[in-house]
Amino acid sequence: MITVRNVRKDGRPVHPWQVYIGRACYGFEQSPLFNAHRRGTRDQNVEWYRADFESWLAEAEEARSVSADDLESYFETCSPAGRAWQALEELDRLRSLLKEHGQLELFCWCAPLACHGDVIKAHLGKEV
Repeated sequence: MITVRNVRKDGRPVHPWQVYIGRACYGFEQSPLFNAHRRGTRDQNVEWYRADFESWLAEAEEARSVSADDLESYFETCSPAGRAWQALEELDRLRSLLKEHGQLELFCWCAPLACHGDVIKAHLGKEV
């Protein structure tokens, strides 16, 4: 089971299956899955994030043809500061946590309103 939680209401993540997915603030380290979009409406920002997310997945699919030795440098050239590479590594980590604990809680500041966490949840939920 995957849920998106509000860090303001539900507190800080304390268990291994609880993961902060937001920007760096209030003592939180920035997640590789943070939403960089802040200038539009909430719905626009989530949709722009979804487009970014899908492009990271497309880059990963294209990267299957790249040799293992060249993979990291490939992602460095595709996305700003290797964002796709970092995001995909974090998605792998989240998959492992979900498999190990049978649950995953994604913490952000938006929930229960529209949130980029919903995009992550939907993607990981397809794999369960």
